Amino acid sequence: MRVHETLKEIEETCNKYGFWNNKVMPYGFGIEVRSLFNNWKDYDNCTYDSRAVIRDEIKGFLPILRSWVEYENEPIIKVKIIKGEHIGQEKEYHKSLADILIESETAIAR
Repeated sequence: MRVHETLKEIEETCNKYGFWNNKVMPYGFGIEVRSLFNNWKDYDNCTYDSRAVIRDEIKGFLPILRSWVEYENEPIIKVKIIKGEHIGQEKEYHKSLADILIESETAIAR
């Protein structure tokens, strides 16, 4: 893995989509992406073992980042809510979430 190139790509993606405040749970508790990224930027000043941890964290984060980007790039679908407190309202959701609402019979496509 080319850490510096990967960090640049992560930074560009997080800037583009606004993912900095999203949380991930690499150790069983939520950590903001910005906090993890700031730790990763110190890669050159870390010990061999700490560098290995950073590489592992990055490798674990990349599939999450890809799924976030994929979700953000889904088409937006308009649905009408037919159950729950928002009954009768028309709302727009990313396709995957709209599909779940439709399949659960909570909404219908518009």
